[in-house]
Amino acid sequence: QERILSLPAVGRDGATIAEDMRARAAREHTSWSNGKVSGAVYHGREEHLAVLNAALTEYSLANPLHPDLWPSGMKFESEVVAMTASLLGGGEAGDSAVVGCTTSGGTESIVLATKAHRNFHREERGVLHAEVVACVSAHAAIDKACDLLGMRLVKVPMDPA
Repeated sequence: QERILSLPAVGRDGATIAEDMRARAAREHTSWSNGKVSGAVYHGREEHLAVLNAALTEYSLANPLHPDLWPSGMKFESEVVAMTASLLGGGEAGDSAVVGCTTSGGTESIVLATKAHRNFHREERGVLHAEVVACVSAHAAIDKACDLLGMRLVKVPMDPA
């Protein structure tokens, strides 16, 4: 496999890049689509992927920090948060006390949850040095979150039972 380690003097055209990506994706598709992967792909049905791809096509440039330009992004996010809250017993849909956000993946979700934990305990309980107790098998993102947020991470052994 060719590795490009420096910026080439002349770039490749878009069609060549797209074809290279298609070929690589096709080779890699079977490594997850056969169901032998845990924690990397959560939904791989073709119909679902088609919807995801359509959404990416329509919203690849959308920036949720600018709801004045992309108000539908804020609408979708608030609806997902409300639906999730109602599924988890977080109050009736539309309850203004229930807040949340969507994220791009597991690591961002864990970092934001850890930040919420730290901030809640600081503001509500006066805890200035929050810490996290996590199993040694916890997702690597908890290590990253604690490092980024200046929190102590205590790792505990896994129960073999």
